[in-house]
Amino acid sequence: MGKQGFPAGVASDAANPTKSPKLRHPEIRPNFPDPYNRKIGHNRHDRSITPIMEPSASRSLLNSCLWGLLGLGGWLSVGHVHAQPPIPTLFPEQTVVEARPAEELPTEALGSPEHPRSVYWKAADQPLLLSLDEAIRIALANDDVIRILAGNTAIASGRTIYDPAIANTTIDVQNARFDPTLGISNNWNRNEGGQGFFDPLNPGQAVIVGSGTGNYDFRTGIDKVNALGGTASLAVGTSPIWFRNAYVPLNNVSQPAAELSYRQPLLQGAGTAANLAPIVIARIGTERSFYQLKDTVQEQVRSVVDGYWNLVVARVDVWVRRRQVEQAEEALRVGEARFRGNINDIAQVAQARSALANFRAALVTAEANVIQREAALRNLLGLPPSDGTELIPVTDPRRDRYVSDWNALCDLAAEYRPDLIDLELALQADQQSLIITSNNAQPRVDALALYRWKGLYGVQPDGSFLDTSLNEFNDWTLGINLSMPLGLRQTRAQMRSTELTIARDQANLRQGRHAAVHQLATTTRLVDQAYEQFLAYTEARKAARVNLQYQTALFENGRTIYLNVLQAITDWGNTISSEANSLTLYNTQLATLERQTGTILETHGVYFYEEQFGSRGPRGRFTSDRCYPLSLRPDYSNQRYPTSERPSDESFELEKPKSPVDRDPLPELPYRDVDSEGPDGGPDPQRPSLPEGTAPDFPTLSPGVEGGTGLPPLPPIPGTQSRRGRLDDNPFAGARQTQQSTGLIIPEGNNRLQSPRSAQQGMVQPAGYESRPPQPTAKLPEDPRGAAAIRAPLSTGTTRDTGKPRKTSGWKRLFGG
Repeated sequence: MGKQGFPAGVASDAANPTKSPKLRHPEIRPNFPDPYNRKIGHNRHDRSITPIMEPSASRSLLNSCLWGLLGLGGWLSVGHVHAQPPIPTLFPEQTVVEARPAEELPTEALGSPEHPRSVYWKAADQPLLLSLDEAIRIALANDDVIRILAGNTAIASGRTIYDPAIANTTIDVQNARFDPTLGISNNWNRNEGGQGFFDPLNPGQAVIVGSGTGNYDFRTGIDKVNALGGTASLAVGTSPIWFRNAYVPLNNVSQPAAELSYRQPLLQGAGTAANLAPIVIARIGTERSFYQLKDTVQEQVRSVVDGYWNLVVARVDVWVRRRQVEQAEEALRVGEARFRGNINDIAQVAQARSALANFRAALVTAEANVIQREAALRNLLGLPPSDGTELIPVTDPRRDRYVSDWNALCDLAAEYRPDLIDLELALQADQQSLIITSNNAQPRVDALALYRWKGLYGVQPDGSFLDTSLNEFNDWTLGINLSMPLGLRQTRAQMRSTELTIARDQANLRQGRHAAVHQLATTTRLVDQAYEQFLAYTEARKAARVNLQYQTALFENGRTIYLNVLQAITDWGNTISSEANSLTLYNTQLATLERQTGTILETHGVYFYEEQFGSRGPRGRFTSDRCYPLSLRPDYSNQRYPTSERPSDESFELEKPKSPVDRDPLPELPYRDVDSEGPDGGPDPQRPSLPEGTAPDFPTLSPGVEGGTGLPPLPPIPGTQSRRGRLDDNPFAGARQTQQSTGLIIPEGNNRLQSPRSAQQGMVQPAGYESRPPQPTAKLPEDPRGAAAIRAPLSTGTTRDTGKPRKTSGWKRLFGG
């Protein structure tokens, strides 16, 4: 290839277009007058010499021009290698994947400047009191894209407020078929041709004489399709023709005409039903888009109600877990104090610490759940993840019982459910499609009628004008035209497919109604179940609270094990959470029932209004803009739920159980160390005794430190080095030995260390405690390991070592009974 993409063989010729081609001998042509003053290789008044190119030279010049055009196109097409061409014409084959870097693409900032809250990042956010009505209003105001709740987050439903407006434009698209069509055509044509003749002056030579014609074709008309499928046309036009180098009677002759025609289909394309069916389908499509949007907005309102009550129950759960941590901390303090006083063994302290750690872990989970529920509600409302505020629900849940009317619910669902309406509209659209396909399955038979008025005018050889009237010459046409494919296989297959589609949609409609009834039944059962569970959990909460008070008092007095206290704390917290969960679930199921009947928007006062925007229409830019629907926005102006000034979680009976710190202080009582006494009642030489009337020092739980648990280190595990020295390999026996061999310090008259026997002796008992007579005890056998190994308090049953009946009370040694 030569420079600039030219072939090497023609590069020099193309680069030097002024180079003269080879010439033949000059030719003398006769001089005769030309009526159109056209020069045909000679001068009009004298003989002239016109150079005539040789055929080879003309072909060379033509080839050079073609190669030059190809080279120019190649330069424009490959010019993008070095620089972007101004006007690309030929594009190369795309053999690589080209992608712009992300830095070159347009971007937009995401999110808010506030760091989102978490269990670690606890920002001091300002409380924002949010009612349920206000939450629904915020969600509807920010729902250009409809969002719904999916688990612990919100997702886009795929529906937007613009969908009905977009579907509405298809109606005008189908209506445009019946708009009048104006057509105007203007064509100027010029045809030239040459012909060889013998030279009259030199018969051995020939001359080339050219002739030509020119015409102007003008036509304007208007066509209109009617609802019957017929097309009416009205058109006028003219086509003047002039001749060159021709002697004709009329030159610049023209034949103006006006015609009126009408074409009417008789089978295929005939009838108003088949011609208006596309418009009906478009209108049905707009209705379907509206009810699909309404169905999604209904789910959005239900999601807001669900997310709102989920946040309420999560806040209640956090309150419960915090109280459980407080109860576990108090129980651990008591257990450690009793262990330091040699009353309990190390196993109960370890169990208390384990329970406290589990309760703290549950508190972290509950706090994280609150943050996640609030984040889901924020996402659903269209708010940023964090904006310096904390959403505080202030709407109290409904507590009265809902009594359903089954027949009324079914009637409401059959009339107002958007999904059922959508299925019915889809069936109606299929029936309209069947009308179209059935009509297309017929042969094409058209009746045609045409009438034309014509005239004639032109210029005579003497230059005068000659014309006739427009009604001088008339044409008319009548006919019937038939066109059909043999067999009509395609159209009949389409009709059969539409019939099967109708059968399928009828089955889907029946299934939709069937599923709607079952959904109503399920939701009705869940409403009743949630309310009954709320009543049951309310009673369970009251009973669990009383049980927690009794178990705590018994544990403080040493009359029960910590496992019972742990179970009481867990049951009390679970019943409060379950009560709140059942009540909020009851309110959520009420909203779900409204959703299943299709009336949740009406009951919440939500309606749709149409936004308008100005658009330049067919009238052009010199008139005012017309208004067309832009979107279908939902609006909420009803106040349905009562609000209060306190958080919604405080509407539950969240009463904190009294801890021993909250109770009245006990009077100081004298103490005596019974385990320091020997067999004869004197001091035990193997154990130092405390001074008369002094109590052991029970330190309280040490405060937490940064990064720690806030718990003091555990004492040595039984079976290892302890305060009494090396124990045997049995940790349980070692624990009993540690407890019993160190002795017990018993306060005289202390109402926190009570037993049935002490109650009989006049000691104060906790409120609600019923005393019982002392149980018979069994004689303990001798143990080779020593009496200390079996001196621990035993419960009713048999011992694991001897198989003998266990003592029914652990207070025998304590009170010397």
